[in-house]
Amino acid sequence: MRLSVAYKEMYLDQLWRITKNCYEGAELPTRVLFEKCVRGWEVFTRGLQDCGVEGVAGYALVESIGMTPLLRSIAVSPGSRRLGIGECLLHEV
Repeated sequence: MRLSVAYKEMYLDQLWRITKNCYEGAELPTRVLFEKCVRGWEVFTRGLQDCGVEGVAGYALVESIGMTPLLRSIAVSPGSRRLGIGECLLHEV
């Protein structure tokens, strides 16, 4: 699902939490920079509502440069991996 502006704001904390969990040990952007990217780029998400889990299980951040989408980040929560979420996100992007 492509997030609207309102949903981007609603899910900012979850997206940041997923980022920190997925890129543990890697140099992360600041929270301020991350929020700027989320607000300025397209955000695609997948959840696990069918499995009883509310919210976001994975996301893809996409920057549009002209007619070309550029995948800037993709992350799936460690507890939600191996369920095809990343693959679904890539197909949607």
